[in-house]
Amino acid sequence: AFKTKNIPFIKETESKVCKLHQKTIGHRCLKCQMWICGDCLDNHSNLIGCSTISAPDAVSSMKEEHTKSVDRLLACFELGAKYVSSKINENSTKRKELLDKVKKLGEDDEKLQNLLEQGNIHKEKLEESNSHLKETNSPFEIMDKIEMLTQRKQALRSWSVKTLGSDSPIGFLKTLKEEKDAYIEMIDKDIKKTCQIITT
Repeated sequence: AFKTKNIPFIKETESKVCKLHQKTIGHRCLKCQMWICGDCLDNHSNLIGCSTISAPDAVSSMKEEHTKSVDRLLACFELGAKYVSSKINENSTKRKELLDKVKKLGEDDEKLQNLLEQGNIHKEKLEESNSHLKETNSPFEIMDKIEMLTQRKQALRSWSVKTLGSDSPIGFLKTLKEEKDAYIEMIDKDIKKTCQIITT
């Protein structure tokens, strides 16, 4: 029989037991994706293809898998957020230099600020879910935590793709270069147009 004291990470879930055998769960079958007790373990060990690990190892593995992807996504978000912030500062300078573009750039600033605020909301929610996942030691709660974290990862990823065309640093840098090249081309046209007006 599997006793609770043999599973040091289980605290608030001591009353959670296997519905089939009424014993505390202590393992997870990787093939069946089920939390199981010691009696279940004997049955699963005889099933072809089943592979089981201890509940603490299963929880640790799930945490590691999802927190790593969160760390990568947050790193990408930070790069994107810095890029959006730099665009806001750049547009502030443009308004002083190009008076005829003040209205449009002001609207751009507002849109970018709104996008940044939306991104920060997604980021804070994702960090909150990531923190909850790291603190979760219950095999009965971790699936809900992972589901919420996955939804919030997708929300931040969607923000990144919609705002910057990618959720990876390579995509951000490519977008930045394309916008920089387009801006330089626009300035060159304005300078040539101004020179023509002055000389005529």
